[in-house]
Amino acid sequence: MADAVQNMNTEEYRRRNPSRSLEEIIELMKEHGIKFEICPEQEAIRRLKRNNYFRLSSYKCNYVEGNTPSKYANLDFAYLYDLSKVDTKLRKMILELCINFEHEFKTQLKQYLDDNDDGYSAVSSFLSHQTDLSDSHRDTALIDGFIKKLETPFLKNIVKDDVLVDPDHPEWFLQTCPYWIFTELLDFGKLIDFYEFIFYPENWRKEPMEKPISKGKNEVGELHKIRELRNACAHNNCIIASLVPEKTSGKDFLFLTKDVQAWLDKKKDGDFHFSKNMKKVPVLNRLINLFYWIDKIVPEKKKLEVLQVFCDDLDTITDHKDYYAGNDYICNAYNFLLGLTKKLLTSG
Repeated sequence: MADAVQNMNTEEYRRRNPSRSLEEIIELMKEHGIKFEICPEQEAIRRLKRNNYFRLSSYKCNYVEGNTPSKYANLDFAYLYDLSKVDTKLRKMILELCINFEHEFKTQLKQYLDDNDDGYSAVSSFLSHQTDLSDSHRDTALIDGFIKKLETPFLKNIVKDDVLVDPDHPEWFLQTCPYWIFTELLDFGKLIDFYEFIFYPENWRKEPMEKPISKGKNEVGELHKIRELRNACAHNNCIIASLVPEKTSGKDFLFLTKDVQAWLDKKKDGDFHFSKNMKKVPVLNRLINLFYWIDKIVPEKKKLEVLQVFCDDLDTITDHKDYYAGNDYICNAYNFLLGLTKKLLTSG
């Protein structure tokens, strides 16, 4: 496919991929083996008027027939439509887990800094490390971004007397922003960077500092996988477009650290068993990391509360489980996720 695209010019590519009417899209789907038995064509057209075909069709990857990527087996349009609703519900459920985890992550980081920082040194050192204020050509984009956040109506009145803010003097923000405000300004990616900066002492202190949350060697990578999952859910991406395990196990995005793998292996028993291929499904790989961190740092009562809600919602996520009875990819992914959640609820 890539070679073919490379050999055609833009106009030719556009001719091969024209804008189509909904009726033409239905015919194209039929050519690819998608049926309209449960959901008639006229009803499918009505639904396509309210839903982006590009998004709905993405779930067809779970029904690829053999080695023919454009031919789909045992696939009715109704399945695609239902999977889109399942995906929407699942994104909301996962985002709720991520928000609860992020809150606890911030809380424990703040508790550590309460005991190990004067209120300002950690933030000042972090920003100085990322923004060289001694350079006449200094890059203050990072601090400028924080200053703009502080000027939004959601934060302006709350912190107006707690931080010195002046676009002409970004160094004031660097010197006067305490960590209890700073952590609330960070997106999750920058929060992970701040965490990494603090607990890799060679960046700013000579003496080692014990890591209060997790002692795994690759924890930063684990956290960034959670960030990817959180952002995918928050940005409304199709997270179950493919539940087919990736064939190349050496890819970094499918890697589980030794700590996470050992944790997962301990969950396996006669009641909960699963294929090693589950970690090769991108969304499950990231959910494994999220559940691992929730299990490690969220207080027991809160953990059981959020996981029970997730489990209950997952159990009733669709009224059409019969649609997927013959699809191993979907059934295996669902059973794995439900089984892991129940395992955490019963055994911790």
